[in-house]
Amino acid sequence: MPMKKNFDIIYPEKEFGEGCDIVAVNRKIVYLVEFKKCNLSISDANKAARQIKLTEEKLIVNNKIPDNNTLVRIVLHDDHGGCYVYSQAQIELERRKIKRQPLSSASKLLRRLYDLYKKSCKN
Repeated sequence: MPMKKNFDIIYPEKEFGEGCDIVAVNRKIVYLVEFKKCNLSISDANKAARQIKLTEEKLIVNNKIPDNNTLVRIVLHDDHGGCYVYSQAQIELERRKIKRQPLSSASKLLRRLYDLYKKSCKN
C-alpha cells in the first residue's frame, strides 16, 4: 500500500507471523515502528527491541529492504491519559539505538503509520 513520498507499507506480524507492528520503506529510509499504549516498562522496551531486531533481520533476509538503507527504529508511545515511561525503559531503548517518540508530538508520517496500523487490526 503506497503512501505519499513513495513509501511502501509492510505489516511484519501478518507477513512473518512475528515482528514489529509496521514498517515503512522508501528508496533510502526504512522506518521500523512498534506501538505501545500506556505505561512503558523495561520489559516492554526489551520486547519492542526484540521485535524490531527480528523484523530487521527478516526484511534483509527476504530482500524486502536493501542493506544500504538508513534504518530508523522507533517505539511510538501513545502517552495519553497520564501514561509514563520508566527511566530504565528509556535507557534500554537508547542503548539499543531505538527512538521513543510520544504520539502526542509525532510527525505526520508516524501518525499516518499509527492510523494505518489501527485500520489493519480491524480487518
